[in-house]
Amino acid sequence: MQILTNKMLRIPLLSIAAGLILNLVDHFITLPMYREFLEDFIPIHLDLEPEVHLQMHNEFQARMALILFVVAIVLFLIIAIFCLRDMTKKEIAKSAAILVIYEIIRRALENIFISIGFFAGFRVVFNTIAFMPMRLYGAISSIGFIMSMNFDFFDLYISLSRWPHQVFNIGNLIWLAIPFIFVLFGKRNQYNYYNRYHNRYN
Repeated sequence: MQILTNKMLRIPLLSIAAGLILNLVDHFITLPMYREFLEDFIPIHLDLEPEVHLQMHNEFQARMALILFVVAIVLFLIIAIFCLRDMTKKEIAKSAAILVIYEIIRRALENIFISIGFFAGFRVVFNTIAFMPMRLYGAISSIGFIMSMNFDFFDLYISLSRWPHQVFNIGNLIWLAIPFIFVLFGKRNQYNYYNRYHNRYN
């Protein structure tokens, strides 16, 4: 595809494609599962303690997140192995940086709209359409939530992921760092390699 020959935009464009696939998986697999869960759960939840209610809900959310996580890992590896093999590590880092800068701007605008009370009218735009390029990395970063539910450290996970601030925190830093993992799959800069070889033997 000619559009993917633009190496600077390759990771953002591939991330959008991966986000669309994850949206389809969410729409046709995980959301129907959630609806079935609610149909079975609503008749009994009124008799449950609030803590038990929340625990059951979070456990089911973790199961759905696991499905999206597995699909996201497969998509991530496909992109890394098959779509970036002609790019150097430096080119991949630049392309990933464009995506991360985009997300920082999106998040900043989202918080501005929330602070002035306009977010409700743009919820679909920010949470679905504008978030599409980062959907892949959000699904991958959900491994923390999944593990916290399976190994019973959910409260610790919430505390650490939101430290030290609601917006600027460890959880968001890890999430924004995930696109740079693609750098590990890039080629070494051939020009620099030639220079080192040339200088060594001349």
